[in-house]
Amino acid sequence: MRLIDTSTLKLREFTAYTTSDYPKYAVLSHTWGDEEVTFQDMMTEPLPSEKRGFAKIKATCELARIDGLNFAWVDTCCIDKSSSAELTEAINSMYAWYRASETCYAFLEDLESTTEISASSDFAKCRWFTRGWTLQELIAPTELKFYDKNWVYRGSKHDLAVTLKGITRIPIGILKREQELTTKSVAQRMSWAAFRETTRIEDEAYCLLGIFGIHMPLIYGEGFQAFQRLQQEIVKSIGDMTILAWGSVQGGQGSSEGLQGLFAPSPDAFWIPGVINCLPSLPDITITTRGLRVSRNTWMPLWIHGTTYYLIVGAFSPWTERVSIMQSSSVSALRLSKIGPGIFLRTGLDTEVPVDALYAQHHQSEYYLLTDIPSQINDIYVGYRKHSLHVEVNKTFHVEDAVPHSLWDDADKIFLRESAWQPHARIHYNVVLGVRFKGIGDFSAIEVVVLLDLSSHLPSLIIFQASQAPRLVSKLFGPMSKEHSMMLADLEHLNDSETSLESFVTVSTDRGPARITPVLTETEDVFLSSEEEGSAIPVANLQLQIQDIGDSADSQLVTGEK
Repeated sequence: MRLIDTSTLKLREFTAYTTSDYPKYAVLSHTWGDEEVTFQDMMTEPLPSEKRGFAKIKATCELARIDGLNFAWVDTCCIDKSSSAELTEAINSMYAWYRASETCYAFLEDLESTTEISASSDFAKCRWFTRGWTLQELIAPTELKFYDKNWVYRGSKHDLAVTLKGITRIPIGILKREQELTTKSVAQRMSWAAFRETTRIEDEAYCLLGIFGIHMPLIYGEGFQAFQRLQQEIVKSIGDMTILAWGSVQGGQGSSEGLQGLFAPSPDAFWIPGVINCLPSLPDITITTRGLRVSRNTWMPLWIHGTTYYLIVGAFSPWTERVSIMQSSSVSALRLSKIGPGIFLRTGLDTEVPVDALYAQHHQSEYYLLTDIPSQINDIYVGYRKHSLHVEVNKTFHVEDAVPHSLWDDADKIFLRESAWQPHARIHYNVVLGVRFKGIGDFSAIEVVVLLDLSSHLPSLIIFQASQAPRLVSKLFGPMSKEHSMMLADLEHLNDSETSLESFVTVSTDRGPARITPVLTETEDVFLSSEEEGSAIPVANLQLQIQDIGDSADSQLVTGEK
């Protein structure tokens, strides 16, 4: 680390294991302009006093001497930016250097001496509050003093904490160093950087390394990929799922519809009118070449609301105080679309989803959230659905649950194909598929389960009432069993009742006895909710045929209605 001797204005180099081993020093926080003094300039004789930037260095050293400090650090001239290795080390260490300083002087060169210091005055419009690098320079130092264009002292960070919070939304406890950054969620910390600017695109990410305690190599020229890389490093080291809580939010609602990449394009996307607090426990997640893998060893179920999959990522609060998941009546959740077996793509963020609206957990042993939208997404989406098995909706029974969950898409009411690229058109599943139907109206007291064994050449369909085979139902649809691969012979052993598993079932309803028969039809075109209007996909259909079997000669047949 190089420091400026405040008496001679010469650079001196220090080597230490920790920042506490360096001599006491002051630092300058400023916005760069024309004619800044570089490291190479400071190595010349005489010193470049004619440059505009030299006045800032001189004023910083004068203030430091008044404060009894023999050394000062200024980012323009204390780093040899011609050395990529030194620049990488400096940027990765910069937050620690500001934090270890005795005092920091914030020079606001566009602040007039007559300007009132308030969140509604021109003080708040100073360029210093719009730059990316000055965010860490505001947070890290214990003592920060503000000076106007004439180097007149205007107040300290501690004294102006309420005003600074009004400008930056950074909590007072963070500004006063009474709280650690780790007490705030990743999404909240990202929101402080929203709408701040950097000259280089890559610095949009690099200026936040210290805010998240991340160290990573700098690759100038990688462009927007730098911010993507930062988010992936945060996932690996912190595991706070609010890193995914971004979106173009309007009126408390989520981002626009449509498939999206998993990570935010910039810090601007994290701005929301409130705070998203992190989950109480860290999930077991891993970044892979396939996407973000959520392990079977973690409790992060997907939830279903209507035809939408949700992944809870945090608890929303309209204010800055911390609200836990257990205290909140609403949660922040990603909207997801199921692309293939255990594969999901993000479609947006809802910041305030009522907890009561999430009516069902969609258990999967593990699943993937794709990082990017595949170039052949339409082919992949259709490939897993084409010639698959569709469960037809009707006005008498609705689908209560279906297993295995990895293959079931609740939005389209379809069992995805196990392999999207089978050369033959006929559907093929190696395990038993199960659908639990709940009756409506006259059939409201009836629940039936249909098992489909499609592993053989001739499909086998079995139906029984849920109440008459509780052990079998529990095994099929219990929270710990929804992903177990089972064969039909295994399931028959679990039927400990006298109920036989047949191809139809007779039930008693409010209008009399009726026969329910599951029917698997030939392949036909079905319109899916996720497809564009006017397009359809060929699938096989499962429907329930319902026949009244009373004494009346006018017994009627009710089939599925799309």
